[in-house]
Amino acid sequence: MAKSAYPDDQHQSRMDRIDPPRGKLKVRTPGLDQARHHQGGGTTGEVGGDRPAEVSTSPIAPIDGRDRLPGDGPERLGETHWDDDLIYPIQLAHPQVRLKTLRDAGRLLSGEITNMVHSAALQLAAKKLVRAAKTGTVEDVSAATDDLDRLVRTERLM
Repeated sequence: MAKSAYPDDQHQSRMDRIDPPRGKLKVRTPGLDQARHHQGGGTTGEVGGDRPAEVSTSPIAPIDGRDRLPGDGPERLGETHWDDDLIYPIQLAHPQVRLKTLRDAGRLLSGEITNMVHSAALQLAAKKLVRAAKTGTVEDVSAATDDLDRLVRTERLM
């Protein structure tokens, strides 16, 4: 062993003599290759593919398979009340927008009106909004409106 080697190199050399390093193992696991499934091209880790990566700029995590509210075809999910009014309108300071309906609130939470940051409070407000759009009851719409109002005040958008 060279005398000019650092102590940790000398230690590693001793360990390699005791238990030689193994070559990189190529493990092929059966099943779905995520990159091929989602990207359409090469194996996992390869650059390229038939289509670019799907990048979402929505601040909410997917709810019922969508990250935009109300999303495409909310009626098929039983959400027929997106055009119902909130219990009271919510005026945003910047941008100058007045939220009147559940649909307006969904657009705000999806980041279509202004930039929002993902948080547990935002996710909870989105879930309550979806519930209100499904049921249309005064209690659910009131809960969604109150959560939205609280979120907007906390984020200082009023």
